[in-house]
Amino acid sequence: MDRCALCKGKLRKHKELKDEVEIKGWKCSKCKETYFSSNELLKWEIFSGRRKNNVRKIRKVGNSFTVTLPNTFVRADNINNNDLAIFKRHKDGYILQIVHL
Repeated sequence: MDRCALCKGKLRKHKELKDEVEIKGWKCSKCKETYFSSNELLKWEIFSGRRKNNVRKIRKVGNSFTVTLPNTFVRADNINNNDLAIFKRHKDGYILQIVHL
């Protein structure tokens, strides 16, 4: 994105502090409209406390990465130790499917 959708003005990189969370985006030099990517807005929702549920941090363990499952999911779907997790690539990210053993 290099032009404003409203006035076709030139966009410049922009940082903004919103609810004490720094988010990066673009600002039109002509009409001052601001644009943020969905990832930046999601980051803002998480760190500002607007999105609390079902967010987990990815951590490095040895040469692999790990993510925990919320207890509400584990209880609701009767997920047990040694069940399998299948990750499927999706246009918006990944879909996780649990296979019970």
